[in-house]
Amino acid sequence: MPKRFTTEEKYKKPWYRQLPPRLKCFWDWCYCNCDIAGIIEIDFGLASFQIGEEITAKDMHYFTGNILPLSNGKYWLTDFILFQGYNKITKLYDKINKILEFNKIEYSIDRVSGVIDTLKDKEKDKEEEKDKEKDKDKDVFTELDFNVKLDFNVIWDNYLKKVGKKTAYRHFKATVKTKQDFEDIQKALENYKKSARVLRGFVQDGSTWFNNWQDWIDFEEAERKDIERYKAFGRQEVSNQELIDQMNRVKLT
Repeated sequence: MPKRFTTEEKYKKPWYRQLPPRLKCFWDWCYCNCDIAGIIEIDFGLASFQIGEEITAKDMHYFTGNILPLSNGKYWLTDFILFQGYNKITKLYDKINKILEFNKIEYSIDRVSGVIDTLKDKEKDKEEEKDKEKDKDKDVFTELDFNVKLDFNVIWDNYLKKVGKKTAYRHFKATVKTKQDFEDIQKALENYKKSARVLRGFVQDGSTWFNNWQDWIDFEEAERKDIERYKAFGRQEVSNQELIDQMNRVKLT
């Protein structure tokens, strides 16, 4: 975990001064455990254990405007990037932008000043629309806007079982060659994470999943294959619902 800048100035801010002591500790906990873009998947049980006081999701209203809930269940510390001083000259610059895009956060690090500018600004929106029109006919990534290793790390950082990174990267490089491929692997990963097999505790090694990630673009088809695979174990005259119930109790190998 990289070092984080902090300052005594936070103690002068009314919203921070009004926090109960346990939530001041929680704020620092989030600050220390978020990624380089300020995004964190909060484990309230772990936070409570490490802080020594109970922290629940109900406490998040204290941080309105400072910690933003995301649609994928994660949270974003809105001022983190600005305060850490990330800008174009830092090695992490492009990776941060990719992480923001992956989490569907409509903000970007300004490529000149290094500050966060909202994409809702009308002039920037117009420029973005023009860029999108230009890119419609561009299918394959160019060297300028696509770094294979960088984009792989964005997916890898969000994968559940980080085993076999070198092999996974080789599979990624062989199968993700276009912008559509990158969008598809993001969709496949989200589908896989909410699948029955993952919810019941069976997660493939990264080296295995990256070899067959395309199976998970179609969520229903992937689940159907799971059911067929279970049938192959011997019970043929059972309903799909019964199979699903049994699959929830059995980890496929």
